[in-house]
Amino acid sequence: MEQYHRLWDYVATVKNSNPYSHISLQIDRRNIEERATFQRIYYGLGALKNGLLQGCRPIIGLGGCFLKSPFGGQLLTALGRDANENMFLISFAVVEVENYDSWSWFLRELISQIGRGNKGVAYTFISDRQKGLVHAIEELFPESEHRFCLKHMFENFKQRFKDQDLRDLFWEVAAAASMPEHETALSNLERADPQEGDKLTVAGWFKRLPPKLWPRAHFSTACRGDTCVNNMSESWNNYILKARGEPIITMLEWIRRRLMQRLVTKREGMLKHGGTLCPNIYEKLEKLKIKARNCVAVYGGNGNLEVDGYGRTNLSGIPCVHAVACIQSRKLKFEEYVDACYHREAYLRAYNFTIGPVPSKQFWAPKVGQTASNATSVASAAQASVSSTATTLSQKQRRFWYLKSLDPPPKFWEFDIFGFFLEMIADLAPPKLFLIHPKLR
Repeated sequence: MEQYHRLWDYVATVKNSNPYSHISLQIDRRNIEERATFQRIYYGLGALKNGLLQGCRPIIGLGGCFLKSPFGGQLLTALGRDANENMFLISFAVVEVENYDSWSWFLRELISQIGRGNKGVAYTFISDRQKGLVHAIEELFPESEHRFCLKHMFENFKQRFKDQDLRDLFWEVAAAASMPEHETALSNLERADPQEGDKLTVAGWFKRLPPKLWPRAHFSTACRGDTCVNNMSESWNNYILKARGEPIITMLEWIRRRLMQRLVTKREGMLKHGGTLCPNIYEKLEKLKIKARNCVAVYGGNGNLEVDGYGRTNLSGIPCVHAVACIQSRKLKFEEYVDACYHREAYLRAYNFTIGPVPSKQFWAPKVGQTASNATSVASAAQASVSSTATTLSQKQRRFWYLKSLDPPPKFWEFDIFGFFLEMIADLAPPKLFLIHPKLR
């Protein structure tokens, strides 16, 4: 509760230490007499904004996860990709729930921070089909491309269709690189799962989805990436796992300090790398060189070559297996045929900025950026919601406290089994019965 009281002061202090940052608070105040309640906070640091615009491709992964503090809420994130194909955080926000309204607010704040495109190229978004997000992107980023995460789609697909052959055909349809390949794969699906009465077929399931949002054949080359999975969001959710149960300012500071250290570590690591391209890109090229051994490149003069081999097209700015075969046959330098967005210089531009330190709370200036009344009124943020959640959470936490207090404590696998058993008892039994044991009080 104290941290919600000081939230305005904290935000003003962070802005003073980090120029060009975009951090905004949204509160809910029904009337002048009542205290305002905290609703949302958008957190975008200046160093991350500059790093994205200077050294990252215009592809953004959108994701969300639940917060585990007593006050609940969800964390929405926008993640870019650096030149080494690693995650690069752009911004995040704490919101009350994930829906069209919260996503629209988040995307409007994102526009205020980084605009609708980078260097004349509209952003490409990739998401896990979150509620309301498709409509929000269409409304606020009309020029942008939006892709569904194929891994997330496949999980939904497996729940409905159990046949392994159909699951294999899923990837043929989704990963086809050209429209003819995509149509052929769809035809194969229709033959493998023909229509019978009112049964929903695999082809019918696919046709329910807007075609521009998921097949690789519809992807453009503007963002220099053929990414079709939103694995960066999963990596980020695991990265901040320890912070998701902390009070709000503790969580924000944990994330800020980790990012501050991450920028320096990444920059110093790449300075030790002497190549033209980033390490992960070199590794990709080496794999393509091995694959290109199965291709035959025939030189036809005037810089023209004909290649027999795999039927894939290049969408990412990294030479495909056909191009690798041509480069090898002419004994050219691979670095000259890789897009500049994957070069070491682009990586260093992204990590060339630093996140400023934040002094301890006794040095936060009260009344900076907002009046003292607003700074203290935000604390009622969770007071209204804590009464409905505290009992349930405390019951779940008590079973772990009880298990840890046993002498000797249970082994790891026993801990899980006993924890599940106590959780089941807590759900079935009245609260008084669950709290009978003195160690559970």
